[in-house]
This record gives sequence, C-alpha cells and structure tokens, in this order.
Amino acid sequence: MRIQQITTWQDAKANNQYPQLKENINVDVAIVGGGITGITSAYMLAKAGKKVALVESKKYLASDTTLFTTAFITKVIDTGLSDLIKMFGEKNTKLIWESGQQAIDQIEQIVKAEKIDCDFKRVSYFTYANEDSQFQSLEEEQAAAKKVDQEVTLKKKNSFKFKNAGYLEVKNQAKFNPIKYVETLAEKAVANGVQIFTSTEVTAISGHKSVRIKTKNYEIKANQVIIATYKPIKVLKTFAKKGMYQSYVFEVKLPQNLILEGLYVDLENPYHYFRIDKEKGFDRMIIGGEDHREEAKMSATKNFKALEAYLKNLIAVDYQITRKWTGPILEPSDGIALIGESKPNQFVATAFSGNGMTYSTIAGMIFRDAITGKKNPWSKLYDPTRKMKLKAFGRKALDYGEEFYQGYVKNNLKY
Repeated sequence: MRIQQITTWQDAKANNQYPQLKENINVDVAIVGGGITGITSAYMLAKAGKKVALVESKKYLASDTTLFTTAFITKVIDTGLSDLIKMFGEKNTKLIWESGQQAIDQIEQIVKAEKIDCDFKRVSYFTYANEDSQFQSLEEEQAAAKKVDQEVTLKKKNSFKFKNAGYLEVKNQAKFNPIKYVETLAEKAVANGVQIFTSTEVTAISGHKSVRIKTKNYEIKANQVIIATYKPIKVLKTFAKKGMYQSYVFEVKLPQNLILEGLYVDLENPYHYFRIDKEKGFDRMIIGGEDHREEAKMSATKNFKALEAYLKNLIAVDYQITRKWTGPILEPSDGIALIGESKPNQFVATAFSGNGMTYSTIAGMIFRDAITGKKNPWSKLYDPTRKMKLKAFGRKALDYGEEFYQGYVKNNLKY
C-alpha cells in the first residue's frame, strides 16, 4: 500500500521558497540543511554577529524531516533516567535533562521576542504504564529523578480517560506547530542578515582552515560549516554511531475533553507516543509508534494496523483518523545525539532520536558558542567524535534488539 504522506503541518506551509544560489559567495558560517536545526543555528549565529549563508537542496525549507515530526518539545529522551545513570553517570544524566530544559526555555524566549504565532504552549509530559506490571518501571524512574535533582510526580491512580495503570509527570515541557515556527524564524534570520538559498544542492565539502562548500555551478567559502541535513553528508566519524528507523503516525479527531492536553509516551518497546491539542469543536490526537529499522523492510499496512489496534485498546470512544504518514527517526547507538565539531571547522548535528525539536535548539546553542569562542557545558557530552562506552552501546543494543522482536517480527506475524 502506498501511503499518502500528508502531515498535520502541511496546512501551515506557506511561501518559504527562497532564491537559488547563482554566484560564488564568502561568509563566516555556511549551513547545509534548511530544516529546524539549520534555521535555528542560522538565526542564533546571525544574532551573535556572524555573516551566515544557508543552503537547502529542496524547493522549500522544512520540507523533509521537520515536516514529518510530531513536534514534542521535551527534555525527556527515549532512554530513561535510570538507564542514563547506568550508562553515563549521575552528573552527565543531569546535564542531558538540563540541556533539554534550557532548550525549551530558549524556544519560548525566541517565540516571545520575535512574536512567532506557532501555537507554542507549555504542557506536561506523561510517561504511562499500560499494565500494572509496568508501574515498577515508573517507580524506578522517580527514584532516578531524585538522584539527579529532577522534579517529577508519580501517580498510581488512573485519573485519565484512557487505559493506563499510573503515570509519571514531568511539568513545563511544550509543543508547537513546527512549520509555523521555522518559517517565521527563517524570516527573522533573513532580517538579521542571513542569506538563504533553496533548490541548491551541495555536491562536496572540503577544507579545514577555509571551508569550501560546492554546488553544481557555484561555491561558498566559509570559516566554518554546519552540516544540518539529518543524515550528514559524508561524515564518516558518525557512520557507525546511528541507525535509521521508521515510525508510523495517525492524526485523529477525538471528542472534546477526553484526554488532558499534553504529551504522552508509554513503556512498550517499541513505544507509542501521542499529543493532545485543543481544536474548535474537537480534540486532535497525533499518535505514533510501531518503529522499526529502515533496513527491515515490511508492509506499512501491517504497522498501521498494529497502531490502530493499539489506539482502539487505548480509548473506548468513536474516533476519526484524518491523516497518516511515516516519519524518520535517526537513533544514536549510545542513546544521546551527536552534536559538535566532527573535523576542524566542520560541525554536524545528527541522531536526534525522537527529540528533534529539542535537540535542534541544543545544537544551535552549541554551534553558536563554539563558533563565537564561548564555553558550552554540553559540548563534551554530545561530541560526535566521542568514543562510545561499551556499557552504553551494549545497553542500547539490547533495547534495539527487543524493539526489533516486539515490533518488526511481531507485526509481521500478527497482521
């Protein structure tokens, strides 16, 4: 079955087409990739006084990965706190969550300062147990949160109008319309001097002291280059540190006030996730899951059947599926993103897992600080050239193995 890829954010796409590069130019920083990471980095560097050019191979900005996100903005990453502590220690685990929270705060500051109409809203993030047997995992997460000074709330009582056996709440997370945000942020970046070029594909990147970014007919010379293409262009140092997955998503119309507005994730593997948005006359749920490795080819029909079976079991009301699509998720091999300098004066941001909205801003702050000579507390943590610890690599390998069996194998046999 061919899936019609029409996402929730398609309606927000306006005229974000920019001119094609038609001459050689010189800048301080060149950015390759016109999604949320590239645009955020361009905006921040321009505000810091840098001369910036951004190139995007497609006709429009934010027409690839950013368009297919479910747009959670959260410090809670796919690897739980208890596992993060075992893999990276308490100090680094605290840094991971702190970086995410500061990114959320930064996005809110930008929205307010630039008056961006993008439906930004602070909400809680709920991790819920599907069965009583899973509640112990929530208790372990609560204990881990205390170790790293993170405030969470654990509740056993089912106070939601959907099937669950308790939940862990993290307050002050957020959601927004990513396309409205990126389009306006691009306009603000241009107003601060950024040059944006679409329909401009990069064919080669070379050099260290002076970096050359080549397109078919022209060249950009820069002091630094940021590769923000989700799948980095020929960055060998990150090749074995990530893996591409596919996730399956529905947009669903629900009766009003059935589920509290917010962000939700369960404890299954592969996990399921959804957000609830208030609309006129109904509530919108964007629900996803049934992830599997891109190399493990399987019928999309089976995964959508599995996702709808989960949805039917979750809520006992009539609903209407209005859209469906598949989205890419690039998983890091040790659980956290790869952000920073991969070669002298060449920077990369990749392997954002399910946290692209948050990591994009973390990346922007890391790049801005590195290029302007400011110390950043997270640069070592996310260093893309880091040697992955065997403990972290092994733990995530087991996690991905379980996900393969419970997702790909199970869905192939059942549907």
